[in-house]
Amino acid sequence: MKYNKMAKDTTVPKINSVFIKKRRERNFLVLVVLFALVGGIFASSFTHIQKETNKISIIN
Repeated sequence: MKYNKMAKDTTVPKINSVFIKKRRERNFLVLVVLFALVGGIFASSFTHIQKETNKISIIN
C-alpha cells in the first residue's frame, strides 16, 4: 500500500514544481518592487531631511 501511494505521488512533484517555480519568480519580482519602493521612499525622505537641515543652517 505504501508503494502504491508513493508511485501515485511521483507525478505530483513535476506538476507542483512548475507552480513552485512560477510562485518563486513572482515572489522574487514582488520583493524587487518592494525594495525599489522602500529605497525610493528612503531616498526621498533623506534628501528632504537634508534640505530641511540646510535651510535651518542657513537661517542660523
